[in-house]
Amino acid sequence: MNIFHNTACPSEIMQHTKTTCVCVAVTVFLLMILSSLCNAAEIIIVPSSHASPYMRAQETLKKKLAAKGHTIKTAPLAEMADSLDTITTKDTKAFVAIGSKAANWLHKRIEPPIILTCCLVSTLKNIGPDGNHPVSGISIDVPLKLQFELIAEALPKARSIGMLYHTGSEQHQEKDQENPFVKKIMHNLPKGWRLEAVAIDKHKTVANAIKELFNRDVDVVWTFSDAKVFNKATIRSLLLTAIRKHIPVFGCSLGFVKAGSLFGISINPQTQGTQVAELTHHLLTSKDKTITEKMKIPKYEIALNSIVAEQLSIKFPPKLVTRAKHIIKPKQGK
Repeated sequence: MNIFHNTACPSEIMQHTKTTCVCVAVTVFLLMILSSLCNAAEIIIVPSSHASPYMRAQETLKKKLAAKGHTIKTAPLAEMADSLDTITTKDTKAFVAIGSKAANWLHKRIEPPIILTCCLVSTLKNIGPDGNHPVSGISIDVPLKLQFELIAEALPKARSIGMLYHTGSEQHQEKDQENPFVKKIMHNLPKGWRLEAVAIDKHKTVANAIKELFNRDVDVVWTFSDAKVFNKATIRSLLLTAIRKHIPVFGCSLGFVKAGSLFGISINPQTQGTQVAELTHHLLTSKDKTITEKMKIPKYEIALNSIVAEQLSIKFPPKLVTRAKHIIKPKQGK
């Protein structure tokens, strides 16, 4: 007699196996839900205003964090009282600031162990030195080296780059090469490149500064986000002169590229929302709660203007076209 003989039929064995697998899958699923609930927190999002970029970032942020099981509240900065007591509860674990104003305001009022993160902020300097709490977030500034690498890829023959800037000083006595911002740009240029910097506040008019810039030997003009330098009138004058002089312009935003620069970079508020949601969730669920005051590099989008490229007789490298998120083309029928 075979004492090891299994009296169960094959169909019963298969059924038992299936039942076991289902039980294991259900158990794993329940454990995942339980883990998610244990890590869930109340998060308060504070946008600096109702401006469209802030609202787009906020909507993405809400969806991403809610999908992780967190409870989300929104409290626009304009509607906030001076104290946080009216909106915080015992379950509040984090604040997310959208924009520099909200980040600065919260930074002065939040204390550990509540976490503070931010997005659509340039640098930590914009948040201010006063505060009781370390802050981490997603910067809107694309590293200079990455920008210049993009310019070199699009314009392989370029060796001299021009820019307009504001000295930030009332004295105007220093040479352009001695300005800290200009030094920073020069330090990040590709090897062998030359910088031609023109300070608009050293000229009687912006038109004179633009004229001086294009009188110099430049292969491309680089722009950056600075309200002291670029407004609608300055951008229009710069781009019109660039087209006449047959000099390409690198735009610091999608709007700049649409207005007539050859190419540029763009920061998508929704992508910022996704990035800061991932950062916030990570900080909340990580065993190490230490926050390093550091702004993380943003994901950016490449924008190309094929209309301007045709006017300047420039052909974009195929790989660059493939990577571009936005390509400005002529409207149909024109």
